Order: sequence, then C-alpha cells, then structure tokens
Amino acid sequence: LDAILASPALTGAVTGVDVRDCKTMAPLYAHNAVVRLIPASNRKLFTAALAMSTLGPDYTFTTKLVGPAPRPNGVIVGDVTLVGSGDATFTTADAHAMAQKLYDKGVRDVVGFVGGNGDAFTDGPYPNGWGWDTLSDYYAPEVSALEIDDGVMDVTVTADVLGNSPKISLGGPDGYVMVRNRAN
Repeated sequence: LDAILASPALTGAVTGVDVRDCKTMAPLYAHNAVVRLIPASNRKLFTAALAMSTLGPDYTFTTKLVGPAPRPNGVIVGDVTLVGSGDATFTTADAHAMAQKLYDKGVRDVVGFVGGNGDAFTDGPYPNGWGWDTLSDYYAPEVSALEIDDGVMDVTVTADVLGNSPKISLGGPDGYVMVRNRAN
C-alpha cells in the first residue's frame, strides 16, 4: 500500500487509508487515518455490501408494465403504468421493447393514461448529504425508482447569427420534454 500511495499519479492528492481486521477491528495499516475526507465513491462499497447481504447475489431490479388486460379488439381501457423498482440500467430501448411486446400481443390502443411511477423510494429525489453545487452535474440526477437512460437527457443549444433565437434540440423521445425558447 505504501508503494501505491507513493505513486506519482497521486501527487497533490490527499489520501487516507485505515485497514482493520474484520473480526477484532485491530489496525492492520494506516495512512492519514485520522484525516477527515469526503468518502465519495468509497461509500458505494458499503452500499453494495449491504445490498448483497440483504438482497442476495441473484437479485434483479425490475421495471414492470402494469395495467388492465386488453379487450379482444386490442384496446386497453384504463391506465397503463411503467412501475420502477430502482433498475439503473433501464433504457429507452427497453421501454420500446415493452411496447413492442404489447403490440405483438395485439394491443393497438390505450384509452387511458400512459405514464410512469417512480415512487418506490420514499426519501426524496436528492439523498441527504448531496451538495447543492453538484446537482446540475450529469452524474447527479434526481434519484427515482424509475429512471430511463441514467436519468439524463442531452440538450444541445446552437446559435447561428447574433440576435436570432438559438435552436434547442433534445436527445430522447419527441414530446417527452417541452421547451419554451425565449432566448435571443
């Protein structure tokens, strides 16, 4: 560990390491062990360990499509809801595949609301301890049990001539987000 921490790649970085025996908690190695540092991504290790011990190694988060059965004429009368449970890998392509499965089963219309439900997590969109200054970063989207494409949408703003309104284009499905462009 001394050699790793002495690496030129870490020049200027502040590092802290505290390695202990799991059973006795006796110190095995320490480097700046009492320096208070923000845990950052190391916190993920504890989250992963808790998830593994609680959920087990074979657990899979799922996103389900819930609604009434279609009528013989291929119409679903009632609401169809995409219900998330925390699947961080769910994508627009997965949603399209679900829609294709409905189509393949003969569904041609939905008379009702089609939407999503990400309410399985009850502690709000931003976990405790998140700094306000990082909330606009791409890697810090609101936390929801239903996220599509990492909870991120690309926004491109281009301007051709000074004084003209810039053009705004969005990545993702059309109509998902409405933009009112009042810039000039």
